[in-house]
Amino acid sequence: LRFFATPSRRASERIDLAIALRGAEKLLLHDFDQNKIKFTAVLPKEPVCVTGVQIRLEQVLVNLLRNAMQATSGQDLRRVDVMLSQENGQARIAVRDNGPGLGGRTAADLSEPFVTTKSSGEGMGLGLAISAQIIKDQSGTLTAADADDGGAVFVVTLPIVEDTGS
Repeated sequence: LRFFATPSRRASERIDLAIALRGAEKLLLHDFDQNKIKFTAVLPKEPVCVTGVQIRLEQVLVNLLRNAMQATSGQDLRRVDVMLSQENGQARIAVRDNGPGLGGRTAADLSEPFVTTKSSGEGMGLGLAISAQIIKDQSGTLTAADADDGGAVFVVTLPIVEDTGS
């Protein structure tokens, strides 16, 4: 927890978010399989690059994916979907689950330290608070909402780094 919450001393670098997403997926693949969760990732063919610390961004992605996995418990068909895209100079990562949704709560509500929707003993309510701060430190935003057809969707936006041709 201390490692996750401590600001990184690593220098920012150019990161392809598809690689960071694949890293997070690789860490959780066993959990998806073991819990019989259908996981899909829609990634563009071209790189979507941002400036940041890759391990920190992967930590955020792992946290969002774990939360989505946990939200699907109790569903007959468990699903977590991730979509990476870019538009108007912004990278956008959407993590969606088919759980019960957020009950109208927002990312700001859920990012309050020690606020959690999980049962006692299943979480401390720090993951989203720390994730939101990491994304803010990278000049991005983390939002969350109930999906129109059920479940929740968390969206990370980060400024794109243009290709310098190197």
